[in-house]
Amino acid sequence: SEPPSPQGPPPLFPSRASVAMSDNGGGEGSGSNRAVAVDDALERVGFGFGQYLILANMGVSLFGEGMQLVVVYYLGETLHQDLACSDFLVAWVDTAILAGLGVGCFIGGSCSDIFGRKPTLQVANLFAAILGVASAFVPSCWVLLVVRFFLGTFMGAFIPASIALVLETTPVAYRDTAAIAI
Repeated sequence: SEPPSPQGPPPLFPSRASVAMSDNGGGEGSGSNRAVAVDDALERVGFGFGQYLILANMGVSLFGEGMQLVVVYYLGETLHQDLACSDFLVAWVDTAILAGLGVGCFIGGSCSDIFGRKPTLQVANLFAAILGVASAFVPSCWVLLVVRFFLGTFMGAFIPASIALVLETTPVAYRDTAAIAI
């Protein structure tokens, strides 16, 4: 007997993944099965309630993240009074969330490829919510700096996973509109 021929690893970014789908909708004994590209299946299903729900979820989450980005700008005087932060530390608190966004975007894309889009989004949103609330109760400016960095990291992890989820579940004809919507 011959050894099995070595196959290379699957492509990292296949252009058209296939799923088994029958000609008349599936089920046993329903006819011959044929391979249908995911894009073709999405075209058959069309743009519907599920896509609107995903877009609404992403929009609300991204709106909340945007509010987290601007809140420190308006709290500068409060940080000076309540936490005795210097101008230097107030600037770094604002910078920490942006640095965290950069780290999170880098990590979030890999996590969504490894663990899946939905788990990545759930974990990122959960920890961003926890850290957003925790930042209101920090005892010092240095702790706020660290909390805001990790908040930015989880906010950044949300971005590539959400964009990928929306675009992967939207029919080709609507992808440009969906991408602009998020």
